[in-house]
Amino acid sequence: MTPSSKRIPVENPSNRHVNKTLIALWTLLLTAIAAIAVLAVMWNAQRQHDARRRATSLLAEQLQPFNRDIARLLGDYELQFQRLVPQVEPRNAAQMSLVKRNPTVQHIVVVDTAGQLLYPDSDHIAPQDRSLISDAQLLLADQAFLPAGNEQSAAAGNRSRTEFATNGPVNFFQSNKRSINSSSSGWTTWYHQRGIVLGYWWRQESIGTSMIIVPRARWVADLIAELPSQAELDQAGPTPIGFCQLVDVEGDVIYQWGDLEILSKTPPDAELPVVQPLDGWRWKLFASASERQFSSYDSSSGAIALGVTGLSLALVSLGLFATVNLRRQMRLAGQRVSFVNQVSHELRTPLTNIRMYADLLHDQLQRESSAFDEVATESSLIQRVDVIRDESERLGRLINNVLQFAHADKQPPLHLTDVDINEVVDEVLTTFEPQLISKGFRIERQPSNVMIARTDRAALKQILVNLIGNAEKYAADGKFLSVSTHQQEASIEICVDDRGPGVPAHLHERIFEPFFRAGNRLEDPAGTGIGLSIARQLARQLGGDCKLRKSTVGACFSVCINR
Repeated sequence: MTPSSKRIPVENPSNRHVNKTLIALWTLLLTAIAAIAVLAVMWNAQRQHDARRRATSLLAEQLQPFNRDIARLLGDYELQFQRLVPQVEPRNAAQMSLVKRNPTVQHIVVVDTAGQLLYPDSDHIAPQDRSLISDAQLLLADQAFLPAGNEQSAAAGNRSRTEFATNGPVNFFQSNKRSINSSSSGWTTWYHQRGIVLGYWWRQESIGTSMIIVPRARWVADLIAELPSQAELDQAGPTPIGFCQLVDVEGDVIYQWGDLEILSKTPPDAELPVVQPLDGWRWKLFASASERQFSSYDSSSGAIALGVTGLSLALVSLGLFATVNLRRQMRLAGQRVSFVNQVSHELRTPLTNIRMYADLLHDQLQRESSAFDEVATESSLIQRVDVIRDESERLGRLINNVLQFAHADKQPPLHLTDVDINEVVDEVLTTFEPQLISKGFRIERQPSNVMIARTDRAALKQILVNLIGNAEKYAADGKFLSVSTHQQEASIEICVDDRGPGVPAHLHERIFEPFFRAGNRLEDPAGTGIGLSIARQLARQLGGDCKLRKSTVGACFSVCINR
């Protein structure tokens, strides 16, 4: 490439539009597939969550019989105590001694309405029992426990031994203080020396409040005896409860049974609080593999996945079909352009010969028209030859436009030279002058001072040919054409004005699109719709632009090129 020339690649507009369409199509399809997949995952996750919640609820129901066993045990204790002590007289030593002989009674504590200890006598309390009886007295005096049937909070039930040891029994009881006025008897629990104490209390209007403390070893043993043993489970055959644990508030295991291998399955499949007053304790159930699979199985997951996969494949197939179809259309369009390009090249050779021989014939007829009687005949022949020349020139311009548009994606290098703009304008006007005058045009030329620009002469000439040819076709009714040149600081402007019907304002940009025509009526002039598109393309390749200015009459095309 020589220093006086440069190449500015221009992308094929049709390829650019098709590529943008394909990008937009695939972006839309992939976005839709991603959105469908996300919604399906969220829906499936919600369904799985609901299925697990239902499974947990079903498994937790299998723990309810164990709670009923514990409630039955406490009910048996309560009936036994009610038969044993219908009315306790703390001053009756024989009666109190009889109550204490019962194996389910570790201690019996009685306080009056003022909270004073009535039984046992403080002087006869063994040292190792003082702390436990003192705790019971505080509970009865402060009414710091809940009677059976009252709602107990999980926070109170889960109070740790560490907090009790740190804050002391008084603070602990005060923090959990509840009124017992709504019931005359019930069960309560509290911690003492790192162990839970179970007590049954009842109210006596004439005396105060009494409590029987059940020996821990006894009630724990009776509770475990109520629960199924491993031998019973083995005799009963397969059970949905693979492994079960009874744990206290600190997670220590009180009792467990079932298949130990399932214990590795953490966390538990279901949990359930033990009935009051042991509601700080919990049942933990680890289901067998078959039960876990059955209870959490959701048959819709496969259908959802299959539906999403099918819909995604359908969308991808649609995108592939559209892509292949558009690519095929692009190939066909390229083949058509290549065909037009080849035909245009083939037409240029005979057209050149026609124009050359028409010029030779025109010159010869002018030289041989010396005889007077032959003037009319020669003049008619010259007019016919002029028609041949004009039409061949018009066909040549059409072929040049077709070739220029066909090579839009591979522009030849510009040959930049110092060009006299006025000279090029006059040359193009001289070419069009016969046709314009024959159609009644009044031509007005408004040259400026000598203007020299470093540009491509052939490209500038083709721009002017297209603009003036456009005025010849579409502004014939106005019978006026004006071409003016204006010199500016960094550019030169060429204006082509006519007095035709003009162009609607909303079409000022669209008329520069390839193949666009403002009107397609039969009476409209014939044309390819690529002349203005090529003019703008060449003007921009020269570093300028081609625009349609606003005008009150006709159309005014402005071409700016760099100097």
